[in-house]
Amino acid sequence: MRSFSEHSLGPEDKSGCPLGGETFTVFNAEYTFPFVGDLQGAVFLDAGNLLSDARDFGLEDMGCGVGAGMRYNLPIGALRLDFGLNPAPRSGEAIGALHFAIGVAF
Repeated sequence: MRSFSEHSLGPEDKSGCPLGGETFTVFNAEYTFPFVGDLQGAVFLDAGNLLSDARDFGLEDMGCGVGAGMRYNLPIGALRLDFGLNPAPRSGEAIGALHFAIGVAF
């Protein structure tokens, strides 16, 4: 979920520390397009959740994000820089997050 910081989507304890979970759902859609040379642009939509109990599996309590990024193709995979925007932040959630990665997202 590129609109959330690492470990910020999912159940937390009373002090706000992430607890992890037993099940998750994730949906990604991404469109990449040529920019200049090996540099590509991208726009994306992500949705997902992380639930503490696998019996609660479902599409409830989904977080979502929309965003844009850049890709630079290398022989080992793409360098990716994405900014995801959280269109409906809940109390205590950031409005977005910056992510850097190497390789393909999915």
